[in-house]
Amino acid sequence: MNINFDLEEYKDPMTMQDLAEVLSVSEQTARNLCRTGQVTGFKMGRRTYTTKEAVLNAVNKGAMEPCYE
Repeated sequence: MNINFDLEEYKDPMTMQDLAEVLSVSEQTARNLCRTGQVTGFKMGRRTYTTKEAVLNAVNKGAMEPCYE
């Protein structure tokens, strides 16, 4: 299944706040997704980031589904 949603309004790399907003989850859940490897993430200092490509890959391979209102 190939899900595509608009991430153009977000900068690359994405913050955990951005990821949480896109997936309609808390920031802690967004961090947990990166920590467990469901979304590829990386640390810069104390902050965790991910890329738009990593989010799309995770969604498209079925690791999670985006929530739509």
